[in-house]
Amino acid sequence: MTAMIAIHVVFIRDFISADLEMKKSAITFVEKEVEDAPSDDIIIDFSNVKSITREFAHQYLMSKRKIKKEIHEVNIPSHVESIINKAQKSINR
Repeated sequence: MTAMIAIHVVFIRDFISADLEMKKSAITFVEKEVEDAPSDDIIIDFSNVKSITREFAHQYLMSKRKIKKEIHEVNIPSHVESIINKAQKSINR
């Protein structure tokens, strides 16, 4: 018998919206959808996300650091990825 690995997929647009703007929504998303997920392996799908603020990206990254789960982001639009990367660079300074 092989062990099954449960992977939990979350579509961030469905939980928040296509426009990721408010820091508070980043905190709530990570606490409710990621931290409380029944799996330790999480895929966050950014499909159909139209925009993201630097504030949201920064808070998302900071909140994500606090939990002990394996998180993978997929389907990140290039303009959203660019803002996330800039926020990551500011955190790493």
